[in-house]
Amino acid sequence: MVAQRCIPQGLGSLAAPFERRGDELSRDWAIQTLQRLAEVTRSSVIVEPVIGPAHVVREVQQLVRGAREQIVLVCPFLTEAGLQSVLPYLEDPKRVAKTFVIHGIDDAVDAAAGAPSSRIAGLSHVVLDLDHGSKAHAKIAIQDANSALVTTMNYLSSGGASPLFDVGVTLHGGGAVIDDLLLWASSVAAPAVAKKGAWRANDFVGARTSASSHSLPMLDVPGTFAALVEEVAGRLHGSGDRVDCRVFTQSVLVATEHALRSPDGDTKLLIQASEIATFIQRVVDDLEASHRASVEVVSTTSHRAFLFDALERAKDSVLVASHHIGRPSLGPNFRKTLRRALDRGVTVVLLWGEHSVQPRADARPGVPDPGDALISQLIADVEGTSGRLVVNRMPLGIHCKLLVLDRAATLVTSYDLLDFIDSHEYNRNELGLWIDSTRVASAMLGGLRDHIRGVHPEFARTLDGCLT
Repeated sequence: MVAQRCIPQGLGSLAAPFERRGDELSRDWAIQTLQRLAEVTRSSVIVEPVIGPAHVVREVQQLVRGAREQIVLVCPFLTEAGLQSVLPYLEDPKRVAKTFVIHGIDDAVDAAAGAPSSRIAGLSHVVLDLDHGSKAHAKIAIQDANSALVTTMNYLSSGGASPLFDVGVTLHGGGAVIDDLLLWASSVAAPAVAKKGAWRANDFVGARTSASSHSLPMLDVPGTFAALVEEVAGRLHGSGDRVDCRVFTQSVLVATEHALRSPDGDTKLLIQASEIATFIQRVVDDLEASHRASVEVVSTTSHRAFLFDALERAKDSVLVASHHIGRPSLGPNFRKTLRRALDRGVTVVLLWGEHSVQPRADARPGVPDPGDALISQLIADVEGTSGRLVVNRMPLGIHCKLLVLDRAATLVTSYDLLDFIDSHEYNRNELGLWIDSTRVASAMLGGLRDHIRGVHPEFARTLDGCLT
């Protein structure tokens, strides 16, 4: 079954419903479109990419050190080595900020964490999930209600010198997305943790940093412009769908230029259409330049739908990076959706770090595994398409979980997109962020390529050829 459309419409895919309403599509619709633009602008936050394990650890340290009221650390595993990066701040006798540590998938997973757990559990300001009741596989850190890190790295069990490649993003400026992260962490925290800390996420509202605002132009849009907009929208996606803002504005500009060359074109109206489209594009570009982006939290059950939706919507490319690759995630539904994307000429890149199918004890980055029937069968199943499928046959030493759509939007998550457990018994709490920013997408792709150049230069050149 094809997944329902779920990818949010943010800054890079800023959109309003382009529904066919005949002659009623006019000035009111245009005003609503720009009001939606203003709303997304105001709800955006400052987003910075975090590339590599050392960078992730530095960001965690800064968040822990700078917390004034509370720091919430969510990470599946806890080890002595992982704690070393934050212990100096947690053991500071002057520290007053409450520290919540939510970790553990089940008792067996963290059986070896007893010593490090006891070391911080005795600190008066630390509330620790000793029962591992959260079943959290997410990796996030939330400082007060103003800043957060969402990463793919198990930062409380892996040090900055980890050989596995991980990424993340930091969010600054408060806003709804930080509240959503706090509420998510509160919902998965073991009851003992919530009770012991009397933790209510809404108590920590913090200071808000409002997004830069853009004044909206005065609009007097006649039916002629509405008809032009409707025509372009219809050509792009058809009735009742949503239109990508970048594609929409470019298409309106192209249509405007074409109409201006026509002898019967209404120059005044078409110039107005061009100005409105240019305005929308300028707002999107200005937000990118100020490192702001539209961000949405993605919970456990939504990830698979995001993957399918990206393959259905892609116009140019989809990159999926996963720690593991496994047979359940590459089943018939995935292959059908993949083939449809390739039939449209889309480039699809699937990257994995370690093999979960018939694992080899001697598997290591850069060493081919020619016996991999799973990947060979996947490639054979999509032969004859007009697109391009690129998938590595050797471990690449990546732990990150990423989805990059058309080099313009990114999903950074804890969810293994290419090795999920297709069962109602899947009980890990996962979390990701959908970031609508070409700048962030470019940073993620660049970081991946740099890592792979050091592991397998020849395969890195293949990536350069299909993602540039």
